[in-house]
Amino acid sequence: RKASQRVNGSNSEETASAANGELRGSLTLKVGSKKFETTADTLRSIPDTFLASLVSGRWKKEKDGSMFIDRSAKHFQYVLDYLRCRGENFVPPASTTAQDELCSEAKFYCLNGLAASLRRLRVASSHLMTATKK
Repeated sequence: RKASQRVNGSNSEETASAANGELRGSLTLKVGSKKFETTADTLRSIPDTFLASLVSGRWKKEKDGSMFIDRSAKHFQYVLDYLRCRGENFVPPASTTAQDELCSEAKFYCLNGLAASLRRLRVASSHLMTATKK
């Protein structure tokens, strides 16, 4: 897995580090070349993930205060949506290709619940296709 460790928080006072070094408040993430706005609470909503570690205070900030992640931004909005709802009522992309790509991203970010849900969805859709071909 290759991710940049040049990950950082925004310049706002809301993102000031707590006494233990954890980031708080709103954040700007740069994933690839695209910016996403979120909060530290959203990123830590599912513990023991790559994204939760970003707000731990162990990552260096970019000069502009953003947090850089050297990944494709193509499906990152789905990653944030999953974190925002903690998996409840999450709506994955409709295309099986996009679901497979998102599953790879989920594995990278250590979002095991999302990856498992996408794998189950893939298996269910393949069974459905098999059943309807008869």
